[in-house]
Amino acid sequence: MGMNRREFLIGCGAGAALMASSKLDVFASPLGYNHLINDDRIFIVVFLRGGADGLQLVAPSSDSIYNDSRIATLKTTERGNQKGFRLEKGLREVGFRMHQNAEELHELYKSGQLAIVHAAGLTNGTRSHFVAQDLVERGVSTKGKENKGWMARYLEAINAQGVLPGVSTSGNFPLSLVGAKQTASIRNLKKFQLVETIRQYELFRAWHDKETLLGQTAHKTLDAIQFVRENKSKIAMGTSYPGVAKAGNLNQSFKSLAALIKMEAGIKIANVDFGGWD
Repeated sequence: MGMNRREFLIGCGAGAALMASSKLDVFASPLGYNHLINDDRIFIVVFLRGGADGLQLVAPSSDSIYNDSRIATLKTTERGNQKGFRLEKGLREVGFRMHQNAEELHELYKSGQLAIVHAAGLTNGTRSHFVAQDLVERGVSTKGKENKGWMARYLEAINAQGVLPGVSTSGNFPLSLVGAKQTASIRNLKKFQLVETIRQYELFRAWHDKETLLGQTAHKTLDAIQFVRENKSKIAMGTSYPGVAKAGNLNQSFKSLAALIKMEAGIKIANVDFGGWD
């Protein structure tokens, strides 16, 4: 199945603020998790890692308190150099505007394919990016003993099967997937491999006992590597991605995820990191 950049964005969420409304109905269904087991849709989260300023991305530009509290370079305005794209539906007569660099997202909004959920997040008031990210990825409101990420718990709840039901196309393995049984972090498919010979591969398999957690993890990892190695040559990536320097890693993440989806690796949920928001 082909997928272009616009279709990919439509199916993505950006942090906790921007989500494609057409994809949210399955999570609000009164049927619960049961009907998601055989659902072929994929939930993709684009995590804006760091401290993305929601009041700059989607700003209450007509609000006097907002305008009086911020210097010109830190606000999206109704006119002038910082003028943003007007959103048709305000809240309590407050006019909201999207940042001037978010033209593509504004187009999705105008077409009814993007919903904006503003002022949604944690209630504990932490001012630490690191603590907030940890809580969001674990899916909890306060520090506790939860040792699994929310994505891992979701995959467990729907009894997800397949080679890679959960995947991250970022450099680091996210906390949201910690505890999941069958997941991997793959930024670049060409580099998803072991530096080994055929003999080392056989020894590695024989060394790990399938009855142990480490052994099970090792075998599943090897199976995933083998799957990608056998299938990546079959995938023709015809879509071109913009060559913006700051988005280089994001482009590679999108390419890898699109290829994995085309391989039919069984993906149910995916995480894509886009950092540098401090």
